[in-house]
Amino acid sequence: MPAARHAREQWKESTAEASAAFCKHRYEEAERRLKEALPLVLDQGPATIAAVLEDLAAVYIETHRYEAAKLLLAKTVGILENAGQQRDTDALLAVIGLRYEQMGLYEEALRLCKKRQALLRQSNEPEAVVSYLVKEIDEELERIRRDKHEQDLLMEKLSQMLETVPVQLPEVQMERTTTDSSSAKPEESQSQERPQAS
Repeated sequence: MPAARHAREQWKESTAEASAAFCKHRYEEAERRLKEALPLVLDQGPATIAAVLEDLAAVYIETHRYEAAKLLLAKTVGILENAGQQRDTDALLAVIGLRYEQMGLYEEALRLCKKRQALLRQSNEPEAVVSYLVKEIDEELERIRRDKHEQDLLMEKLSQMLETVPVQLPEVQMERTTTDSSSAKPEESQSQERPQAS
């Protein structure tokens, strides 16, 4: 078997096993398999490289390594955008957009999904799924902006209220209380000591 064909079979096997492990939440195994596949796909074109990197970023997201996932996705987007407009690379943009959405990075998610939507329109291909994603992400961004605006207004109102209220520390008077019999009034002590007449 030629070396190139052997390498192709190897990375296909590794990515298939990684996918199966990912679906079963065996993320450590999925990561190991994807890292095995990565050196084997470096001469397979940008779409294949980006697909493996995107899968690895998905593992990082599921294992809460968000910074590593962000770096990997940024590198993946760079590969795709440098590759120029190609059908197989453009399709990955919306998938990466979903990864960004998973991490709450809605601005970047919306940018990629809108780019994918525009490319579909140019080629007269169905865009219903991507259009739905764009609408969903856009609505989520609008909700976040609205919530932030309402929170800012509330904090501003609270700050104004606090400025109009004088801050005074209450004076606390300490009262001295004793149970010592020597503190009784002289008349009371005398009446208590006077013997009764027989």
